[in-house]
Amino acid sequence: MATETYNFRFYLMNKALGVTHLRTNTYIQVAGDAHPSVASTVGLAESQAKQETDGTEYEMAPYLHDWLLDQLKYDNSLKWPSVESALTSELSKFQAYESAYAKLLSAAGIENAKTRDIYDGYTWNAVKLDDEWYQVDYIWDD
Repeated sequence: MATETYNFRFYLMNKALGVTHLRTNTYIQVAGDAHPSVASTVGLAESQAKQETDGTEYEMAPYLHDWLLDQLKYDNSLKWPSVESALTSELSKFQAYESAYAKLLSAAGIENAKTRDIYDGYTWNAVKLDDEWYQVDYIWDD
């Protein structure tokens, strides 16, 4: 877990009746240097991209792509499906790869969009560079 405040929502329901019997929110604060926040990880990647490239979108987008790919391992356990896990635990599933790259691109001011396969929900990135859209699919690169 990253340094953040997490909100866990729990519901106890009778699905047949559609009645909620119990609803509670639990907030857990995680902090510490061993658990960098999503914001600090994104800031680090953006800072490194600006230092290691000429600062143009055309240079920063592939740099951020490779930076993220170097950080991630595909999670076969299904335990780490979120963008937060991709940016803090180094484990993730395909949708989180897409979301993490989108977060990095947006932080760098690079226009991007989610692309989704309507048949199975698979997602990947579209990145706009020099008024042209490019498709980026992390799973094929990992």
